[in-house]
Amino acid sequence: MLTTTFQLPDLSACWDQSQGFRQTNDRWTAYCNQLAIAVVKPFLAEVAAPLQVRSALSGLAQASQWSCVTGTVLRVGDQRFLVLPTEQIDDDEIEIPQEWVDIAEWAIDTVVAVAVNPDDLSARIVGFAHGSTVRSNGVYHPMSRTYALDREHWVSDFATLQVIEQLADVVDLTVETNPLIALPTLTIPQAQNLIPRVAEARLPRLAIPFTNWAALIQNPGWRQQYHQLRQTGEAPRSVMQWLRSGLDGFSIDLGWQSLNVAMAGTRSAGALALMRVLTIEGLRYELRIVPGTEAGEWRFELRSLDADRGRGIPVGLVLRLMTEDLQGFEGNEAIATEVVDCLWIEVSLEPGEALIWEIEPTPEEGDRELVLF
Repeated sequence: MLTTTFQLPDLSACWDQSQGFRQTNDRWTAYCNQLAIAVVKPFLAEVAAPLQVRSALSGLAQASQWSCVTGTVLRVGDQRFLVLPTEQIDDDEIEIPQEWVDIAEWAIDTVVAVAVNPDDLSARIVGFAHGSTVRSNGVYHPMSRTYALDREHWVSDFATLQVIEQLADVVDLTVETNPLIALPTLTIPQAQNLIPRVAEARLPRLAIPFTNWAALIQNPGWRQQYHQLRQTGEAPRSVMQWLRSGLDGFSIDLGWQSLNVAMAGTRSAGALALMRVLTIEGLRYELRIVPGTEAGEWRFELRSLDADRGRGIPVGLVLRLMTEDLQGFEGNEAIATEVVDCLWIEVSLEPGEALIWEIEPTPEEGDRELVLF
């Protein structure tokens, strides 16, 4: 296995960044993951240059995932690396949580196991394993819902990015892998019944059958609701509550701000709306949620903040809305067919309904966020 040991970064800074987690287990999970990322990210950046190393999730989306399971996905080009911190003293085998193996949307290309030891301020990269190797050779432990992979299956000579691209020549990928577990399609009422149950559990990922757990947390909106309830004890507030009573801590963490906008068809000079700034492929945008002139009417707008410099929304960019169970509906997309300053979608909603917004290409700040009305 790799024997290179790296000095950990400022532990106090990593610890401070973990204090937003109310639950002790979640706080420690976030802490260990931040230590592992701080070691692996610069290492990958060096060996993978000139490819960029970036987090697959950011901000609250990453925090919500850490409150479900340990592990952080870093993207290197088209490859997805799972940085997996472990405090196991004996690294003859490493346990990989089932979520990273059996949730299709979370599939990873390579696992990077990192032995973290905050006591002596060090971390050691244990080794690298191809995702298919975990599926082929991992031994499933139902009590912990993990796949244990023996030492012999970990690659320890990772010197350049080319090694990982050639892993098919290093490991036996001809072994038949187990099929992915079929996940149920949860209805909105089912999900809303499960969220409080798992949010209050000491070990949420073991509190309900894995198939229901996986179906719940792979939905970013439901994972966001679960995370907020688990960390604050309070259900998410609606957009109308934000506009009437002010933004709460979670909405501010997501980057939302309030602003006054001109409203056609109204006598007032303007109306209160919500906005957040996004960065997409180096350009800045403003996403707005604006109330309509009639009750229940809302307008999602994506505006270019660089239009005055002749850099509007490029052709092909997509603004999309989905129901909270990730279903589309008529008129849920706006696609730039030419360079424009603004894209928008108008919807009519009942109180209590929720939507998930997403943008293609994905903003640096993340997307697929649930908004309650």
